[in-house]
Amino acid sequence: MTALTATPAPPRPAVRLIDRPWGLYAAIVFVAVLALAAIAPHLLATHDPLSLDYPRSLHPPSWANWFGTDESGRDLYSRVVFGGRESLLIGLGAASVGIVIALVLGSLAALAITPVALVVDRFVEVLFTFPAERYERRSVVITSNLVFSEWDRIFKNPMTTAAAIDRLVHHSVILEFTGPSFRSDKAKTDKATGTDKPAKAKAK
Repeated sequence: MTALTATPAPPRPAVRLIDRPWGLYAAIVFVAVLALAAIAPHLLATHDPLSLDYPRSLHPPSWANWFGTDESGRDLYSRVVFGGRESLLIGLGAASVGIVIALVLGSLAALAITPVALVVDRFVEVLFTFPAERYERRSVVITSNLVFSEWDRIFKNPMTTAAAIDRLVHHSVILEFTGPSFRSDKAKTDKATGTDKPAKAKAK
């Protein structure tokens, strides 16, 4: 009769904490927080992002307001959290529009007849060359009597407004003057005296 003896299993190597992919775990948690802020920002916000509290305007960061407050007393942390969803929608919308336009132009350039392909190629070259020549390499001066937060009065669309501001502030120098505006005062004076109307309208 043969005796059977149990062979002990080899010991499992100890896993050191330093070998764990903590960077991956931190990235997953960070992305999860961003997704939660985009889907349900009210779960992370501490205040109403639209609530005005002028006595608390421009307060520094504190336990009550983690990022401080803006000029209207609104909690900046809550506004950042709620703004994540708008930023995500703007980014996805801009990317989607760009992909659609690129697919259409690329298909025309590759599959269309030679004259159409040449027109598309020249259009794309102008599209990329003109902004690089005039915007990136030279100076463009833009003046406005409206602060960025009121530019939606111009474009009438939050996504378009955000895209325009993002494009303008890229590699730019912003000069803000808090004194009286000559153009604004002149426009108010012309409107009050009626001199802002065209000559034909005045003749009638």
